[in-house]
Amino acid sequence: MNGDQTMPTAVIGDHSLVCAREISMAFTQAGFRVRALCTDGLSLLAAVREHRPDVLSLDIILPRLSGLQVLAAVKDELRAQIVVATAVSSRSRVAEAKRLGVGLYFLKPLEREKLVATLRTLNPHAQMRSAS
Repeated sequence: MNGDQTMPTAVIGDHSLVCAREISMAFTQAGFRVRALCTDGLSLLAAVREHRPDVLSLDIILPRLSGLQVLAAVKDELRAQIVVATAVSSRSRVAEAKRLGVGLYFLKPLEREKLVATLRTLNPHAQMRSAS
């Protein structure tokens, strides 16, 4: 068995490819295998359905479908932990994200070390390594 097959997986959606790559590097550093980087809501929706990630990271602001619209579309079929990384901080959007199952909500600009440390708490393999 390939070692990558036991790594938890992530799918990332951000309207900025630069931000998506930064978030991807944080996930990789935290021990995740990133399955897809998406810059619009429709491709994110397709990637989530195709890859069934352990963790979904998304921005609220996405073209074609917003991050919240993507979550609403998959909320009954998705079993992933959900991380939002966005510049949107309005109370109504935060409340809607929480209602749709968002567990972690990060405001941009992101602090990479803090993001990596938090993502490691979502990775059961990283937790086992740190416990031993």
